Amino acid sequence: MENSIAQDVCDIENLITEYCHRLDRGSAGDVVDLFTDDATLVPEFDGEYEVHGRAEIKRFFQHYHDHFRANVRHLQHMTNTSKIQVSGDIASAHSYLLATFVSAETGSGVTVTGTYIDALKKERRQWKFFRRTIQVHFASTHSDTIEQLEPMGFEGESSS
Repeated sequence: MENSIAQDVCDIENLITEYCHRLDRGSAGDVVDLFTDDATLVPEFDGEYEVHGRAEIKRFFQHYHDHFRANVRHLQHMTNTSKIQVSGDIASAHSYLLATFVSAETGSGVTVTGTYIDALKKERRQWKFFRRTIQVHFASTHSDTIEQLEPMGFEGESSS
């Protein structure tokens, strides 16, 4: 039984990580595939509303891709310090969120912190998000980005 729970925790950690990669580099369809058919998304950072069902969640992420992600470079969502509890085919997870990106408009770097609060269900032996709440606590702007720094000036042997 303990091996089964350990495997579930590992699978849920992989789901949370996969979400970040798909959000940053995938399509809205790639992201919504990680949700159950009857899932709910609660993007608290954007107001007081809920998005219900895969079709609407996909529409939300397409809007996100078109209006946010298209205007940033080097977007990276990261999660850490996940607290995961499993009970049969349901689970909960609380994970800290860190996201970074460079604004295409200003060239400034931005760091965002927050929390993901998840309810998960195992469907056909695969964990999916049943309810995902996204809380953002603050965003910080950084004027210096790597794109603005001078190159190190290394000259390799073939440079001579």
